[in-house]
Amino acid sequence: MSTEVQNPPQKVSLRSQYTLFKAKKTGDGAASSWVMRDDKDGSRQLYLEMARQNGEMNANGNATFDWKKFDKATESFLGGSISAKLGLPDVGDILLVLNGVKKAAGFEGKGLFHKNANGSTTINFATWEKDNALLGFTVRVASKRSDNNNEVVSISHAISLAEAECLRVLLNHSVLQMCNW
Repeated sequence: MSTEVQNPPQKVSLRSQYTLFKAKKTGDGAASSWVMRDDKDGSRQLYLEMARQNGEMNANGNATFDWKKFDKATESFLGGSISAKLGLPDVGDILLVLNGVKKAAGFEGKGLFHKNANGSTTINFATWEKDNALLGFTVRVASKRSDNNNEVVSISHAISLAEAECLRVLLNHSVLQMCNW
């Protein structure tokens, strides 16, 4: 009988994202990116980042968005996007909306509230209905930063039913990843 020592599998750092682009001819569209990545402590975390359309076009003629990017020269992030880390209760609340249990996320539908030393962020996720028919969903992120004179910056867009179904599947999977199951 031979014994073989096996090294445990190496954890691979993965970054997955689902991005919804809502460009408008008027240049005032928005985009959201739902990003699953490894956090500093090695745990899997979900982030929602939203950016405004910046009115410019890329070389292919597609709209571009004001995503945050790290500038090595200034050693700071530049761009106008807003991001928020979503915990398990946040993901669960959004799933309740996507599954038709609630009309809007948060206590009494007032959104998911996050506060830290830099300010606060509110995430609103709700159904979009007309004449009692579900047309889709809306997502809005509003940020109030203490280093920006407490000015509130918000970004929002609609989500189609087809996009919402893909998001629902991915959010269900994110719960498993966040719990390391």
